Amino acid sequence: MQKILSKERLNSISTAVGYKNLNLLNNCKILFSSLVYQNERNLNIIKMNKDSPKFIEDWKIYTIIRSFCRTWIISGNSFRSEINLNKFANLEFYDANDVEKLYYYGKDYIRYTEDITFEIKQKYKYRRNLFILSDSFTLNEIFNIDDMKDIYSKKFIKNNDNLSAQIENYPDKLYTQKFLQNNHINIINEKLLNIEDSISFCENLTDSIPILLEIGPKSLKKLFENKENLIDLILIGIYNGELAHEFIGSEFPSINEIKFHGYDLINISEEINCAKGKLQYYTFFKIKN
Repeated sequence: MQKILSKERLNSISTAVGYKNLNLLNNCKILFSSLVYQNERNLNIIKMNKDSPKFIEDWKIYTIIRSFCRTWIISGNSFRSEINLNKFANLEFYDANDVEKLYYYGKDYIRYTEDITFEIKQKYKYRRNLFILSDSFTLNEIFNIDDMKDIYSKKFIKNNDNLSAQIENYPDKLYTQKFLQNNHINIINEKLLNIEDSISFCENLTDSIPILLEIGPKSLKKLFENKENLIDLILIGIYNGELAHEFIGSEFPSINEIKFHGYDLINISEEINCAKGKLQYYTFFKIKN
């Protein structure tokens, strides 16, 4: 990562995780990152949508992390509310040429340093894996969510009884087949009973590491029950400031709870001005058994 990011972006990610921890980040297999709100007693998820406050500083860091990872495991609700998977069409806050290279080249960024061209984009089509963690996706959603047409990711969706019946009974079967093929949408028929099964499935995909988990606190707590500590690095941005009640989501595990489940707190960043308050990052790394 250090070989491709500009000084500005390297400073951003170093501020979040600590410069001394960048090599840890480079060698992680599975990461989790989230932005949460600090109220008087708890940490809570911040609900993100088109009306949410613009947490620009967090967005810069999140974009670097997301670009670095080759696979995203994202909850169905998060995917339904995504504004645009191709985040580099409208990066208003800075020239993101270096981040764009990280996004397209992935692990090849060390060898490839030329600017992103149309030809490069064509070459690196479908090298990113997107796994949608949902048991209730419908055919109508597959047809109508714009991000299903993102040309730089292979999509993986768990089958369910309703989806299976909708595909079987859709009047124009040829259209369905071509839509799925043209957009690299894969319907998974394997029985993936829990998030651990989904992670294992993604680990076996080609060029899938590192994996970024974009999951809610319930799924995170379920993973904490796994004695193997599947997540290598946890990066939490804690926002303390003004936030309307409508954007305050479900309760998130506390710092002590994360540490209790086998993670060292390896870095606390300096406070950053963000939105209408302060943002501070906490980086946790799993304790080796």
